[in-house]
Amino acid sequence: MDNLLEINIGGTTFLVEKSILKKYPETRLGLLNFQSEEYYVERGFFYFNRNPELFNIILDFYRNDTVHLSSSVCSALVQAELEFWRIPFQNVAECCRSKFLNSDNELETYRKIHYPFGTDNNHPNDVDKNIYTQCGLQRVWLLCNEPLSSRAAKAYSIVYLLIVLLSVVMTFLFTVHEVREKAFDLDTLINKSKSAIGLVAFNVNSSKEVLFLTTRMPKWWYQIDRALMGYFTGEFIVRFIACPSKQTFAKCWLNILDVVLNMSMWTRFGIELNHEKNVNDI
Repeated sequence: MDNLLEINIGGTTFLVEKSILKKYPETRLGLLNFQSEEYYVERGFFYFNRNPELFNIILDFYRNDTVHLSSSVCSALVQAELEFWRIPFQNVAECCRSKFLNSDNELETYRKIHYPFGTDNNHPNDVDKNIYTQCGLQRVWLLCNEPLSSRAAKAYSIVYLLIVLLSVVMTFLFTVHEVREKAFDLDTLINKSKSAIGLVAFNVNSSKEVLFLTTRMPKWWYQIDRALMGYFTGEFIVRFIACPSKQTFAKCWLNILDVVLNMSMWTRFGIELNHEKNVNDI
């Protein structure tokens, strides 16, 4: 009996072999002795105000040298117990680590949904909920940025990905000779280009340059391209209006990249309009 310790966990008594606890002397249970503040001399046992149901998981660690979780246990609660009992995460079995990772991902998603951008230090009171509820800005923001927040947001993320893929295909088609339509022949270009600003200097020996100057994309391509430009620009503006923190939004490198891409799209649009004007003048 000298090898047994009586440990009371939240009102439930456990008899534990002292020898197995000493296997891990750096843990809280491994450090127990009769001078510990948790030891009640008059009662003759150690008392901890913890969850007795989860304590069996802790004891199994000392018995089996690894931490295992059942499917019915909340991994976040177990993680809190491991921290309290000073059991390193590395002792969690490989087969159970994914449960902790899923818990962390779900918690992070929850925080993003309820406390966007981490403003208010994860406290909702600093966000003007009335405005978000009345105007629906929060729903718009979650729809555009958090695919896991709802089925609609997940569906929108898929649609957005398809639109991005379409824009890539459209860029590729711009360079395909078979897709382009002939605008005029090379002789006409040479004879008339001197009077058209922007078509004065070109390399006749460059087949690619001649191709792009003597052909144009079909009308349907320009219609889809303009629609994509309008969508990406409008989507960025909507996200900016709906975001809960304009300052944080402006500091995000992905949003900075969006600004650069939008500027490049509209710059290209201006160049194309100028080119079309010059072509029409020929």
